[in-house]
Amino acid sequence: MRLKVIVGKYPSDGEITKNGVTVKCDMTEYISQGVWALTYDNSVSPTECSIEFNDGRENDELFASTVEYFLNVFDQKNTIILQDEHRRRKLMAEEYLNDWSIARRKRDELLSLTDWITLPDVNMATELKNQWLSWRSQLRDITDSASTPGGISWPAPPSDLGNVTARYNMLLENYSNRKNFLENWVEVPSVSSLEEYEESGTWF
Repeated sequence: MRLKVIVGKYPSDGEITKNGVTVKCDMTEYISQGVWALTYDNSVSPTECSIEFNDGRENDELFASTVEYFLNVFDQKNTIILQDEHRRRKLMAEEYLNDWSIARRKRDELLSLTDWITLPDVNMATELKNQWLSWRSQLRDITDSASTPGGISWPAPPSDLGNVTARYNMLLENYSNRKNFLENWVEVPSVSSLEEYEESGTWF
């Protein structure tokens, strides 16, 4: 375990880093004592355990009680940070999942792929054409069929029209992937950011 405490010159300089994770911390008390930094690292032999001063004094040995104190401070502050981040991610995920504009884009794309069916000279059996027209009508009213975008039950195309069916299946898969990612993103802080996910083109 590696612990690095930076006291610095001003209260805003203070930070505690534990195994690569950093939290900010007011170090006013230690500034007044001329402390610059504290280091504890038991991954090396012998264990590194020292206090650095900024007033010309030589480094001194760090007491175990001081290490324990800063570990507790780190854990407390990091817990608050993680809780705040969880709340932020949850609100953002809900905002994305409740974004009707995404459902409308999906609806509009499916409609645009089948606009040609509405033409009077389309060579298609009357019964099948009526099924497609009914499907298009369901799509137009899709935003009225549920209280949230996630509650929409997307109607399947009445027959296989190649690009329409393929696009329909892809949109449903992307929506499922997107929902699963957001749920995981909320609970696991280590997963990539929403911005990186959006840039990957996985969203529809």
